[in-house]
Amino acid sequence: MTSTGVCWTSATDSPDGALSHSELDAFARDTNGDVFDEDTRAEITEFLDLDESGQLTLKGFLQMYNLQTSSEPEETWKDLQKHGYDTKLKLVASRNEDSEDKSIPTSSASKQK
Repeated sequence: MTSTGVCWTSATDSPDGALSHSELDAFARDTNGDVFDEDTRAEITEFLDLDESGQLTLKGFLQMYNLQTSSEPEETWKDLQKHGYDTKLKLVASRNEDSEDKSIPTSSASKQK
């Protein structure tokens, strides 16, 4: 399973496979320290894949991270680290555990590889 897939799985308990509004709020709080503002919620509703109940689907969740990574890759790295991944996308034992490499890869560094 991919790192974003694990983030998704840890964010939802719904049997229908979509993030409820409260689950999306909890994910945003865990990731960013606060819930999404109204403008962000409106963008999610307008541009990302939702189910018939208006809940964010896995496809919509991946769309969200694709958009973020395209424009701000450093933010995606920060998010992944907050959810327990190191810079090699290896899940560490604890979200608070110090990893060997705390630096966040930059887009210029990843282009050199």
